[in-house]
Amino acid sequence: MPRLDAGSHTSADEEDHGHNVGIDDIDGGDNGSTGTDSDVPSCAVCTEPLEWAAVGPCGHRVVCSACAAHVRSAPNPDHRCCVCRTICPTVGVTKAAAAEVTFSTLPAAASHDGRVGEYWYCAAVSAYCDDEQQDEAAKAVVASRRRGDW
Repeated sequence: MPRLDAGSHTSADEEDHGHNVGIDDIDGGDNGSTGTDSDVPSCAVCTEPLEWAAVGPCGHRVVCSACAAHVRSAPNPDHRCCVCRTICPTVGVTKAAAAEVTFSTLPAAASHDGRVGEYWYCAAVSAYCDDEQQDEAAKAVVASRRRGDW
């Protein structure tokens, strides 16, 4: 198996010390899976089946909404993509198998929870959800973290 250099290109090193590194396509191509097309897509953080994904401007859609809410909420919020570490001031939460979130269509950052156009905004997570139940689930994760349950 070819090795990858820091630029994610196959290495042309003449000296191969017998070490081969396998790289999984964590984006799973177009289906958001961490494996092959026949695998059920799973979250890159918790490995649970991926039904709802948080998608940042970088386009990675392999982190479930619960893990995104956990990572993005206080007391130590991290608004970087779990995959590429790109700063994602806001994310869109949508069905993992849905069409890509278009960030140009998301409203400007809201200052408080509630309905914003066709989305529900969860301020504690800086997430626009296209499903009200996912918005409520994100708020439940935030409340759980505040209680110290998670």
